[in-house]
Amino acid sequence: MHRRTRKILIVVGVIVVALAVGYGIALARATAELRAAYKALEQDGRPMVAAELIPPEIPEAENAAPFCLHAADMLKQQAVTRKKNLLEYAAGLAYSYIGDASDPNEREELTNLLGQEKAKSALAALEQGLQCPSCRFEYDYDNGLWSESFPVRDLRHLACLWAARACLEAEAGRGRQAWDMVLAQFKFADALRHEPLVRRQMARLGIVNDLCRVVHRLCELAPPDEADCRKIEPLLEAHTSVEPLVYATDAERLLRGEWLFNLSQHQLYEALQGDGMIFSFGGGPGAFSRLVFRGIAFRPRLVADHAAYLQMMRGGVQLLEGPYDVSETHINQTMGNPKEQPFLTGELAPPIVFARKIHCTAVAQVHLTRAGLALLRYREAHGTFPEMLEALGLEGLDDPFVNQPLHYRTTDAGFLVYSVAEDLKDNDGAPRRPLDTTGRRPKFPEYDLLWRFPQATASAVDAGG
Repeated sequence: MHRRTRKILIVVGVIVVALAVGYGIALARATAELRAAYKALEQDGRPMVAAELIPPEIPEAENAAPFCLHAADMLKQQAVTRKKNLLEYAAGLAYSYIGDASDPNEREELTNLLGQEKAKSALAALEQGLQCPSCRFEYDYDNGLWSESFPVRDLRHLACLWAARACLEAEAGRGRQAWDMVLAQFKFADALRHEPLVRRQMARLGIVNDLCRVVHRLCELAPPDEADCRKIEPLLEAHTSVEPLVYATDAERLLRGEWLFNLSQHQLYEALQGDGMIFSFGGGPGAFSRLVFRGIAFRPRLVADHAAYLQMMRGGVQLLEGPYDVSETHINQTMGNPKEQPFLTGELAPPIVFARKIHCTAVAQVHLTRAGLALLRYREAHGTFPEMLEALGLEGLDDPFVNQPLHYRTTDAGFLVYSVAEDLKDNDGAPRRPLDTTGRRPKFPEYDLLWRFPQATASAVDAGG
Protein backbone atom coordinates (compact mmCIF):
# COMPACT_ATOMS: atom_id res chain seq x y z
CA MET A 1 0.00 0.00 0.00
CA HIS A 2 1.28 3.42 -0.88
CA ARG A 3 2.70 5.33 2.10
CA ARG A 4 0.50 8.34 1.46
CA THR A 5 -2.65 6.20 1.27
CA ARG A 6 -1.66 4.54 4.51
CA LYS A 7 -1.32 7.90 6.24
CA ILE A 8 -4.73 8.98 4.97
CA LEU A 9 -6.31 5.78 6.27
CA ILE A 10 -4.63 6.24 9.64
CA VAL A 11 -5.91 9.81 9.89
CA VAL A 12 -9.38 8.71 8.88
CA GLY A 13 -9.26 5.90 11.43
CA VAL A 14 -8.16 8.28 14.17
CA ILE A 15 -11.00 10.65 13.26
CA VAL A 16 -13.53 7.81 13.27
CA VAL A 17 -12.30 6.59 16.65
CA ALA A 18 -12.33 10.13 18.04
CA LEU A 19 -15.88 10.65 16.77
CA ALA A 20 -16.98 7.32 18.24
CA VAL A 21 -15.39 8.18 21.58
CA GLY A 22 -16.96 11.64 21.51
CA TYR A 23 -20.34 10.13 20.62
CA GLY A 24 -20.02 7.61 23.43
CA ILE A 25 -19.05 10.25 25.97
CA ALA A 26 -21.88 12.56 24.89
CA LEU A 27 -24.40 9.71 25.02
CA ALA A 28 -23.14 8.56 28.41
CA ARG A 29 -23.45 12.07 29.84
CA ALA A 30 -26.93 12.54 28.40
CA THR A 31 -28.00 9.12 29.69
CA ALA A 32 -26.72 10.00 33.17
CA GLU A 33 -28.69 13.25 33.08
CA LEU A 34 -31.81 11.35 32.01
CA ARG A 35 -31.45 8.82 34.82
CA ALA A 36 -30.93 11.63 37.32
CA ALA A 37 -34.07 13.35 36.02
CA TYR A 38 -36.12 10.17 36.48
CA LYS A 39 -34.69 9.65 39.96
CA ALA A 40 -35.56 13.22 40.98
CA LEU A 41 -39.16 12.73 39.82
CA GLU A 42 -39.42 9.50 41.79
CA GLN A 43 -37.99 11.14 44.90
CA ASP A 44 -40.59 13.91 44.56
CA GLY A 45 -43.32 11.28 44.50
CA ARG A 46 -44.48 12.19 41.01
CA PRO A 47 -46.50 9.61 39.02
CA MET A 48 -44.31 7.47 36.77
CA VAL A 49 -46.88 5.26 35.00
CA ALA A 50 -49.05 6.78 32.26
CA ALA A 51 -51.99 4.44 32.81
CA GLU A 52 -52.48 5.85 36.31
CA LEU A 53 -53.43 9.24 34.87
CA ILE A 54 -56.02 8.15 32.31
CA PRO A 55 -59.49 8.94 33.70
CA PRO A 56 -61.93 6.03 33.93
CA GLU A 57 -64.54 5.36 31.28
CA ILE A 58 -68.02 6.82 31.81
CA PRO A 59 -71.23 5.11 30.61
CA GLU A 60 -72.61 6.99 27.62
CA ALA A 61 -75.92 7.61 29.35
CA GLU A 62 -74.10 9.39 32.22
CA ASN A 63 -71.71 11.44 30.08
CA ALA A 64 -72.46 15.11 29.37
CA ALA A 65 -69.72 15.39 26.72
CA PRO A 66 -71.84 14.24 23.72
CA PHE A 67 -74.51 16.82 24.57
CA CYS A 68 -71.90 19.59 24.72
CA LEU A 69 -70.45 18.45 21.41
CA HIS A 70 -73.90 18.38 19.81
CA ALA A 71 -74.80 21.84 21.12
CA ALA A 72 -71.54 23.33 19.87
CA ASP A 73 -71.91 21.71 16.43
CA MET A 74 -75.42 23.10 16.00
CA LEU A 75 -74.24 26.63 16.72
CA LYS A 76 -71.09 26.32 14.60
CA GLN A 77 -73.06 25.23 11.55
CA GLN A 78 -74.66 28.68 11.23
CA ALA A 79 -72.46 31.49 9.95
CA VAL A 80 -73.09 35.01 11.23
CA THR A 81 -70.18 36.82 9.57
CA ARG A 82 -67.55 35.73 7.05
CA LYS A 83 -65.19 34.75 9.84
CA LYS A 84 -67.45 33.82 12.78
CA ASN A 85 -70.15 31.25 13.31
CA LEU A 86 -73.08 31.64 15.68
CA LEU A 87 -71.21 30.09 18.62
CA GLU A 88 -68.19 32.40 18.34
CA TYR A 89 -70.18 35.53 17.56
CA ALA A 90 -72.81 35.10 20.28
CA ALA A 91 -70.13 34.16 22.83
CA GLY A 92 -68.27 37.40 22.08
CA LEU A 93 -71.42 39.38 22.84
CA ALA A 94 -72.01 37.27 25.95
CA TYR A 95 -68.54 37.94 27.36
CA SER A 96 -69.12 41.69 27.07
CA TYR A 97 -72.61 41.43 28.53
CA ILE A 98 -71.51 39.40 31.56
CA GLY A 99 -68.73 41.87 32.20
CA ASP A 100 -71.23 44.75 31.97
CA ALA A 101 -69.24 46.22 29.07
CA SER A 102 -71.79 45.84 26.27
CA ASP A 103 -73.98 48.61 24.98
CA PRO A 104 -77.80 48.26 24.75
CA ASN A 105 -77.61 47.44 21.04
CA GLU A 106 -75.24 44.52 21.69
CA ARG A 107 -77.47 43.28 24.50
CA GLU A 108 -80.49 43.38 22.21
CA GLU A 109 -78.54 41.56 19.49
CA LEU A 110 -77.49 38.88 21.99
CA THR A 111 -81.09 38.46 23.13
CA ASN A 112 -82.24 38.05 19.54
CA LEU A 113 -79.51 35.52 18.75
CA LEU A 114 -80.33 33.42 21.81
CA GLY A 115 -83.98 33.55 20.78
CA GLN A 116 -83.29 31.89 17.43
CA GLU A 117 -84.53 28.32 17.06
CA LYS A 118 -81.05 26.92 16.52
CA ALA A 119 -79.73 28.64 19.63
CA LYS A 120 -82.69 27.51 21.70
CA SER A 121 -82.22 23.93 20.49
CA ALA A 122 -78.52 24.05 21.33
CA LEU A 123 -79.18 25.41 24.81
CA ALA A 124 -81.83 22.73 25.33
CA ALA A 125 -79.26 20.05 24.43
CA LEU A 126 -76.84 21.72 26.80
CA GLU A 127 -79.43 21.70 29.57
CA GLN A 128 -79.96 17.99 29.00
CA GLY A 129 -76.22 17.41 29.28
CA LEU A 130 -76.04 19.34 32.54
CA GLN A 131 -78.38 16.74 34.05
CA CYS A 132 -75.74 14.04 33.51
CA PRO A 133 -73.69 13.15 36.60
CA SER A 134 -70.31 13.06 34.82
CA CYS A 135 -68.42 14.40 31.81
CA ARG A 136 -65.44 12.89 29.98
CA PHE A 137 -64.05 14.16 26.70
CA GLU A 138 -62.29 11.65 24.49
CA TYR A 139 -58.59 11.63 23.62
CA ASP A 140 -56.36 9.33 21.66
CA TYR A 141 -54.37 8.26 24.70
CA ASP A 142 -52.24 5.97 22.53
CA ASN A 143 -51.21 8.81 20.26
CA GLY A 144 -49.71 11.42 22.59
CA LEU A 145 -53.01 13.27 23.24
CA TRP A 146 -52.68 14.95 19.86
CA SER A 147 -56.27 14.12 18.95
CA GLU A 148 -58.97 15.91 21.00
CA SER A 149 -62.65 15.24 20.42
CA PHE A 150 -63.84 18.65 21.60
CA PRO A 151 -62.12 22.05 21.31
CA VAL A 152 -62.02 23.44 24.83
CA ARG A 153 -62.75 26.97 23.64
CA ASP A 154 -66.14 25.68 22.43
CA LEU A 155 -66.97 24.55 25.96
CA ARG A 156 -66.04 27.94 27.38
CA HIS A 157 -68.16 29.64 24.72
CA LEU A 158 -71.11 27.41 25.66
CA ALA A 159 -70.60 28.15 29.35
CA CYS A 160 -70.57 31.87 28.63
CA LEU A 161 -73.79 31.68 26.62
CA TRP A 162 -75.40 29.78 29.48
CA ALA A 163 -74.22 32.45 31.92
CA ALA A 164 -75.56 35.25 29.73
CA ARG A 165 -78.90 33.49 29.58
CA ALA A 166 -78.94 33.32 33.39
CA CYS A 167 -78.37 37.09 33.60
CA LEU A 168 -81.15 37.72 31.09
CA GLU A 169 -83.47 35.56 33.20
CA ALA A 170 -82.61 37.69 36.25
CA GLU A 171 -83.24 40.90 34.34
CA ALA A 172 -86.65 39.54 33.39
CA GLY A 173 -87.50 39.07 37.07
CA ARG A 174 -86.94 35.30 37.12
CA GLY A 175 -84.26 35.25 39.79
CA ARG A 176 -85.00 31.72 40.96
CA GLN A 177 -84.38 30.30 37.47
CA ALA A 178 -81.24 32.44 37.13
CA TRP A 179 -79.62 31.07 40.30
CA ASP A 180 -80.59 27.51 39.37
CA MET A 181 -78.77 28.04 36.07
CA VAL A 182 -75.69 29.35 37.85
CA LEU A 183 -75.61 26.32 40.13
CA ALA A 184 -75.87 24.10 37.05
CA GLN A 185 -73.12 26.07 35.32
CA PHE A 186 -70.53 24.79 37.78
CA LYS A 187 -70.72 21.51 35.89
CA PHE A 188 -68.91 23.17 32.97
CA ALA A 189 -65.91 23.78 35.19
CA ASP A 190 -66.25 20.43 36.95
CA ALA A 191 -66.18 18.71 33.55
CA LEU A 192 -62.60 19.88 33.01
CA ARG A 193 -61.27 19.04 36.47
CA HIS A 194 -59.56 15.84 35.26
CA GLU A 195 -58.46 17.05 31.85
CA PRO A 196 -54.89 15.83 31.13
CA LEU A 197 -53.64 19.01 29.46
CA VAL A 198 -52.50 22.26 31.10
CA ARG A 199 -54.21 24.45 28.49
CA ARG A 200 -57.55 22.78 29.17
CA GLN A 201 -57.10 23.34 32.89
CA MET A 202 -56.55 27.00 32.08
CA ALA A 203 -59.89 26.95 30.27
CA ARG A 204 -61.47 25.51 33.42
CA LEU A 205 -60.04 28.40 35.42
CA GLY A 206 -61.39 30.81 32.82
CA ILE A 207 -64.87 29.35 33.31
CA VAL A 208 -64.45 29.79 37.08
CA ASN A 209 -63.58 33.45 36.51
CA ASP A 210 -66.69 33.82 34.35
CA LEU A 211 -68.79 32.18 37.06
CA CYS A 212 -67.57 34.68 39.63
CA ARG A 213 -68.45 37.57 37.34
CA VAL A 214 -71.94 36.11 36.84
CA VAL A 215 -72.43 35.78 40.59
CA HIS A 216 -71.40 39.42 41.05
CA ARG A 217 -73.83 40.49 38.34
CA LEU A 218 -76.74 38.44 39.70
CA CYS A 219 -76.22 39.77 43.22
CA GLU A 220 -77.33 43.13 41.87
CA LEU A 221 -80.10 41.86 39.61
CA ALA A 222 -81.60 39.23 41.92
CA PRO A 223 -79.75 38.81 45.24
CA PRO A 224 -79.44 35.16 46.29
CA ASP A 225 -81.08 33.75 49.39
CA GLU A 226 -79.07 32.09 52.13
CA ALA A 227 -79.68 28.62 50.72
CA ASP A 228 -78.16 29.63 47.34
CA CYS A 229 -75.14 31.17 49.06
CA ARG A 230 -74.51 28.01 51.03
CA LYS A 231 -74.71 25.92 47.87
CA ILE A 232 -72.42 28.19 45.86
CA GLU A 233 -69.63 28.57 48.42
CA PRO A 234 -68.37 24.95 48.38
CA LEU A 235 -68.75 24.79 44.60
CA LEU A 236 -66.47 27.82 44.30
CA GLU A 237 -63.98 26.63 46.90
CA ALA A 238 -63.64 23.29 45.08
CA HIS A 239 -61.77 25.10 42.29
CA THR A 240 -59.12 26.78 44.44
CA SER A 241 -56.86 23.73 44.68
CA VAL A 242 -53.81 23.67 42.41
CA GLU A 243 -54.01 19.86 42.18
CA PRO A 244 -55.86 19.74 38.82
CA LEU A 245 -53.04 21.80 37.26
CA VAL A 246 -50.40 19.58 38.88
CA TYR A 247 -52.25 16.51 37.61
CA ALA A 248 -52.38 17.96 34.10
CA THR A 249 -48.65 18.72 34.19
CA ASP A 250 -47.87 15.13 35.20
CA ALA A 251 -50.32 13.83 32.59
CA GLU A 252 -48.71 15.88 29.82
CA ARG A 253 -45.29 14.58 30.83
CA LEU A 254 -46.35 10.93 30.78
CA LEU A 255 -49.04 10.84 28.11
CA ARG A 256 -47.48 13.27 25.62
CA GLY A 257 -43.81 13.92 26.38
CA GLU A 258 -42.77 10.37 27.25
CA TRP A 259 -44.80 9.04 24.35
CA LEU A 260 -42.96 11.30 21.91
CA PHE A 261 -39.44 10.74 23.24
CA ASN A 262 -39.88 6.95 23.12
CA LEU A 263 -40.95 6.75 19.47
CA SER A 264 -38.77 5.15 16.82
CA GLN A 265 -36.97 7.52 14.46
CA HIS A 266 -39.54 7.02 11.71
CA GLN A 267 -42.47 7.47 14.11
CA LEU A 268 -40.84 10.54 15.63
CA TYR A 269 -40.38 12.13 12.21
CA GLU A 270 -44.03 11.47 11.30
CA ALA A 271 -45.22 12.88 14.63
CA LEU A 272 -43.15 16.05 14.26
CA GLN A 273 -44.32 16.52 10.69
CA GLY A 274 -47.95 15.97 11.64
CA ASP A 275 -47.78 18.50 14.47
CA GLY A 276 -45.91 21.08 12.41
CA MET A 277 -42.81 21.11 14.65
CA ILE A 278 -40.54 20.76 11.63
CA PHE A 279 -41.21 22.40 8.32
CA SER A 280 -41.41 21.12 4.78
CA PHE A 281 -41.33 22.95 1.47
CA GLY A 282 -43.05 22.22 -1.76
CA GLY A 283 -45.69 20.01 -0.19
CA GLY A 284 -43.28 17.17 0.64
CA PRO A 285 -40.82 16.28 3.39
CA GLY A 286 -38.03 18.26 1.74
CA ALA A 287 -34.32 18.42 2.42
CA PHE A 288 -34.64 21.16 5.01
CA SER A 289 -37.05 19.26 7.28
CA ARG A 290 -34.90 16.14 6.97
CA LEU A 291 -31.85 18.13 7.98
CA VAL A 292 -33.67 19.62 10.95
CA PHE A 293 -34.87 16.19 11.96
CA ARG A 294 -31.36 14.68 11.82
CA GLY A 295 -30.25 17.33 14.30
CA ILE A 296 -33.23 16.63 16.56
CA ALA A 297 -32.90 12.84 16.38
CA PHE A 298 -29.11 12.69 16.90
CA ARG A 299 -29.11 10.25 19.79
CA PRO A 300 -27.03 12.11 22.39
CA ARG A 301 -28.92 15.32 21.62
CA LEU A 302 -32.31 13.58 21.82
CA VAL A 303 -31.49 11.93 25.16
CA ALA A 304 -30.24 15.25 26.57
CA ASP A 305 -33.42 16.90 25.27
CA HIS A 306 -35.47 14.22 27.04
CA ALA A 307 -33.62 14.87 30.32
CA ALA A 308 -34.16 18.63 29.97
CA TYR A 309 -37.85 18.07 29.34
CA LEU A 310 -38.26 15.98 32.51
CA GLN A 311 -36.33 18.57 34.53
CA MET A 312 -38.52 21.35 33.17
CA MET A 313 -41.76 19.50 33.94
CA ARG A 314 -40.53 18.73 37.45
CA GLY A 315 -39.74 22.42 37.91
CA GLY A 316 -43.19 23.26 36.60
CA VAL A 317 -44.83 21.27 39.38
CA GLN A 318 -42.60 23.01 41.92
CA LEU A 319 -43.61 26.38 40.49
CA LEU A 320 -47.30 25.48 40.71
CA GLU A 321 -47.10 24.17 44.26
CA GLY A 322 -45.00 27.02 45.62
CA PRO A 323 -45.93 30.61 46.50
CA TYR A 324 -46.78 32.90 43.60
CA ASP A 325 -43.51 34.03 42.03
CA VAL A 326 -43.21 34.32 38.25
CA SER A 327 -40.07 36.46 38.31
CA GLU A 328 -37.46 35.60 35.69
CA THR A 329 -34.97 34.59 38.38
CA HIS A 330 -37.40 32.18 40.04
CA ILE A 331 -38.47 30.66 36.72
CA ASN A 332 -34.85 30.06 35.72
CA GLN A 333 -34.15 28.44 39.08
CA THR A 334 -37.09 26.03 38.89
CA MET A 335 -37.60 25.39 35.17
CA GLY A 336 -34.44 26.65 33.50
CA ASN A 337 -34.09 29.51 31.08
CA PRO A 338 -36.79 29.01 28.40
CA LYS A 339 -34.51 30.59 25.78
CA GLU A 340 -31.86 27.93 26.39
CA GLN A 341 -34.10 24.87 26.28
CA PRO A 342 -33.42 22.15 23.66
CA PHE A 343 -35.72 21.98 20.66
CA LEU A 344 -38.32 19.42 21.72
CA THR A 345 -38.39 20.65 25.32
CA GLY A 346 -39.17 24.14 24.07
CA GLU A 347 -41.85 22.86 21.69
CA LEU A 348 -43.52 20.60 24.24
CA ALA A 349 -43.38 23.04 27.16
CA PRO A 350 -46.90 23.81 28.43
CA PRO A 351 -47.59 27.43 29.48
CA ILE A 352 -47.04 26.65 33.17
CA VAL A 353 -45.92 30.17 34.12
CA PHE A 354 -49.04 31.67 32.58
CA ALA A 355 -51.15 28.89 34.09
CA ARG A 356 -49.80 29.79 37.54
CA LYS A 357 -50.98 33.39 37.09
CA ILE A 358 -54.37 32.26 35.78
CA HIS A 359 -54.77 29.93 38.77
CA CYS A 360 -53.98 32.69 41.27
CA THR A 361 -56.40 34.99 39.46
CA ALA A 362 -59.17 32.39 39.68
CA VAL A 363 -58.44 31.71 43.36
CA ALA A 364 -58.51 35.45 44.08
CA GLN A 365 -61.85 35.78 42.28
CA VAL A 366 -63.27 32.85 44.24
CA HIS A 367 -62.15 34.39 47.55
CA LEU A 368 -63.57 37.77 46.56
CA THR A 369 -66.86 36.13 45.64
CA ARG A 370 -67.04 34.13 48.89
CA ALA A 371 -66.29 37.31 50.83
CA GLY A 372 -68.90 39.33 48.93
CA LEU A 373 -71.63 36.73 49.38
CA ALA A 374 -70.87 36.57 53.11
CA LEU A 375 -70.92 40.37 53.32
CA LEU A 376 -74.38 40.46 51.75
CA ARG A 377 -75.62 37.85 54.20
CA TYR A 378 -74.07 39.80 57.08
CA ARG A 379 -75.86 42.98 56.01
CA GLU A 380 -79.14 41.11 55.75
CA ALA A 381 -78.70 39.83 59.31
CA HIS A 382 -77.27 42.99 60.91
CA GLY A 383 -78.47 45.81 58.69
CA THR A 384 -74.95 47.01 57.86
CA PHE A 385 -71.63 45.74 56.56
CA PRO A 386 -68.89 44.80 59.08
CA GLU A 387 -65.83 46.93 59.68
CA MET A 388 -63.48 44.01 58.97
CA LEU A 389 -63.69 40.75 57.01
CA GLU A 390 -62.76 38.80 60.15
CA ALA A 391 -66.28 39.43 61.42
CA LEU A 392 -67.59 37.10 58.72
CA GLY A 393 -66.04 34.08 60.42
CA LEU A 394 -64.76 32.61 57.13
CA GLU A 395 -61.39 30.92 56.82
CA GLY A 396 -59.02 31.10 53.88
CA LEU A 397 -60.02 34.52 52.53
CA ASP A 398 -56.43 35.31 51.65
CA ASP A 399 -54.93 36.98 48.61
CA PRO A 400 -53.15 34.14 46.75
CA PHE A 401 -50.74 36.54 45.07
CA VAL A 402 -49.15 37.67 48.37
CA ASN A 403 -50.55 35.21 50.95
CA GLN A 404 -52.04 38.07 52.94
CA PRO A 405 -55.65 39.00 53.78
CA LEU A 406 -57.81 40.52 51.09
CA HIS A 407 -58.23 44.29 51.19
CA TYR A 408 -61.67 45.48 52.23
CA ARG A 409 -63.52 48.67 53.00
CA THR A 410 -67.10 49.85 53.10
CA THR A 411 -68.36 52.53 50.74
CA ASP A 412 -71.31 54.91 50.93
CA ALA A 413 -73.51 52.44 49.07
CA GLY A 414 -71.86 49.10 49.66
CA PHE A 415 -68.39 47.58 49.85
CA LEU A 416 -65.13 47.10 48.00
CA VAL A 417 -63.04 43.94 48.44
CA TYR A 418 -59.95 43.33 46.34
CA SER A 419 -56.72 41.43 45.66
CA VAL A 420 -53.48 43.14 44.62
CA ALA A 421 -53.29 40.92 41.49
CA GLU A 422 -50.26 40.11 39.36
CA ASP A 423 -48.23 43.28 39.94
CA LEU A 424 -48.25 42.49 43.70
CA LYS A 425 -48.98 46.15 44.49
CA ASP A 426 -51.91 47.69 46.32
CA ASN A 427 -53.41 50.03 43.72
CA ASP A 428 -56.21 51.12 46.11
CA GLY A 429 -58.82 49.01 44.33
CA ALA A 430 -58.14 50.36 40.83
CA PRO A 431 -59.90 48.21 38.21
CA ARG A 432 -58.11 46.81 35.20
CA ARG A 433 -57.98 49.33 32.40
CA PRO A 434 -59.91 48.42 29.24
CA LEU A 435 -58.16 47.69 25.99
CA ASP A 436 -56.85 50.72 24.13
CA THR A 437 -57.70 51.60 20.55
CA THR A 438 -55.14 49.05 19.28
CA GLY A 439 -56.72 46.27 21.32
CA ARG A 440 -53.85 46.12 23.81
CA ARG A 441 -53.37 46.67 27.52
CA PRO A 442 -50.28 48.17 29.17
CA LYS A 443 -47.32 45.77 29.22
CA PHE A 444 -46.91 46.18 32.97
CA PRO A 445 -50.51 46.67 34.17
CA GLU A 446 -51.17 48.21 37.54
CA TYR A 447 -54.60 47.15 38.72
CA ASP A 448 -56.37 45.14 41.40
CA LEU A 449 -58.85 42.28 41.12
CA LEU A 450 -61.99 43.51 42.84
CA TRP A 451 -65.66 43.24 43.60
CA ARG A 452 -67.24 46.61 44.15
CA PHE A 453 -70.88 46.37 45.20
CA PRO A 454 -72.98 47.81 43.76
CA GLN A 455 -71.30 47.95 40.36
CA ALA A 456 -73.37 51.00 39.34
CA THR A 457 -71.48 52.97 41.97
CA ALA A 458 -68.20 51.77 40.52
CA SER A 459 -69.19 52.88 37.02
CA ALA A 460 -70.11 56.34 38.32
CA VAL A 461 -66.85 56.60 40.26
CA ASP A 462 -64.78 55.48 37.26
CA ALA A 463 -66.57 57.92 34.96
CA GLY A 464 -66.07 60.76 37.40
CA GLY A 465 -62.39 59.90 37.91
